[in-house]
This record gives sequence, C-alpha cells and structure tokens, in this order.
Amino acid sequence: MLTVDVYAHTEVGLIRAANEDHLLVGRFIKNRGAMRLSFGLEDDFLCEYGMLFAVADGIGGEAGGVFASQLALLTLEKSFYAVRKSGETVLFKDILQQAIYRCNKTILEMAKHKPKYSRMGCTLAGVCLIPEGVLMFQCGDSRIYYQRGSLLKLITLDETVAQIAVNEGRLSAEEARHSPQRHHLTNFLGYEQFSCQVKLLKPMQAGDTVLICSDGVHDLIEPELLKKTLLNTGSVVSIGKQLAQQALDAGGDDNLSLIVLRLSKAVAS
Repeated sequence: MLTVDVYAHTEVGLIRAANEDHLLVGRFIKNRGAMRLSFGLEDDFLCEYGMLFAVADGIGGEAGGVFASQLALLTLEKSFYAVRKSGETVLFKDILQQAIYRCNKTILEMAKHKPKYSRMGCTLAGVCLIPEGVLMFQCGDSRIYYQRGSLLKLITLDETVAQIAVNEGRLSAEEARHSPQRHHLTNFLGYEQFSCQVKLLKPMQAGDTVLICSDGVHDLIEPELLKKTLLNTGSVVSIGKQLAQQALDAGGDDNLSLIVLRLSKAVAS
C-alpha cells in the first residue's frame, strides 16, 4: 500500500508584523504553526472527493493581504469539496477549475464593496491528489517543485515582470532572482484579467516529493541548497523544518509557508 505523508508549516518570519499567508491542508486552513497528515493513496475520501493542498500569499496591504489569502482558501475548500466526483478525472479537473475562478470572483466582489480591501489579492499554488494522479494549479509567484529520484524540477513559472524578461532573453534566471521586478505580479487572485489552468501530472511513484511554497521560502533559499534539502532521504517533517529554518537563517524578511508531500510504501506492522 502506498501512503502520502504531508508536513505543512507557515509563520510570520522575522520582520513582518502579520502573516499574510494561509495554507490549505486537506480541509484545514492554517495561518500559523505546523501540521502533519498521513493517509493511503487509496483513501476513500481522496477517491471520491480529492485531496487539496495549497499555499496562498496575500497582497494589497496587511489587512487586505491576510483577508484575501484566507478568503481564497475558504472559497476553494468550500466550492471544491461540495461536489462528490466519484473517481471521474474530468469532474475533478472541471470542478477544481470552477472553484479557482470562484475564488477570484469572490475576492473581486469583496474588494468592490469594502473600500479597505480595494487593493487586496493573493497568489495561489497547489496540488490536488486524485485517483489518476496529481492535478496542479498556480497563479502569481508561489511555486511548486517536483522531485523524483535525483531530479528536482520547478513545475511552475512565476507570473511576474521578471519572468517575462527571462522569457524574452532580457534577464538571466539568476538576474531575475535578484531583480525588484520579481515581485511585480502579472496574474493573481483578485485581478480582473485573472487566468489559471489546472493541469494533470503523471501519477506519483514511491519516493516522489512535492514542495509547494510562497516566495518567502524560494526567494531566500539558494537553489542548490533547496535542491539538496529536498533530495534528503529524511522525513517530510525533517525536510519542512529544515527549509523553514533556512529561510529564517537567510533573513526571514517575508512570511514563509510551505507544504511538503511525499509518497512512500507503507511499512507492514
């Protein structure tokens, strides 16, 4: 039997006054602290409803950012899990797509009617485990990494002005890491021209690891160190705690949030 082990961690960091990030772990939404979760890949709830894991990083000022990321994940959780999918991949994908666009609509409507939230929005990155494999989705500059064997791949592209410059050959990837334009988002929840595609990845294999994180993690940890940590054979708890500490050691000047998932073979009792 294959099991999925999950470790989620979010905190304010060393500089900010409030944590504008929120995490969705299954059906739990968190704004501080850590959480562990473990379940079988053939879990009945996963097969019927799917299992969501997501990071939302708020923008638009302290009050607006906190509210936007929370509202986005509350809307996502409620909309997605309201429908039983009965193992149909098309249903999982379509309902998730609809739920994400409902998040954007909800944030826009709230911003329109509440002046203090007029500039609010948030990034979103996450995966949904379903019987056939893994669905992924992302907008903004929160990221998803996928590790299999000795290979680690960033499977999302930042939706920022800096990434556009990289795509056009005006900046190298290393230059983009330090460019002020890396924080200028070109897509996010709460944007009138918002777009987000849900993609189906290949089924996970034993040993595969997924990292979902906000820019408070990937901005501060050097790529080689992040890769070395994710290739560690330790538990997801050990990996997650190491990544959080590395971000703090590098200055911790932003909120930091991460979810580490790993598929493994269950140990016979």
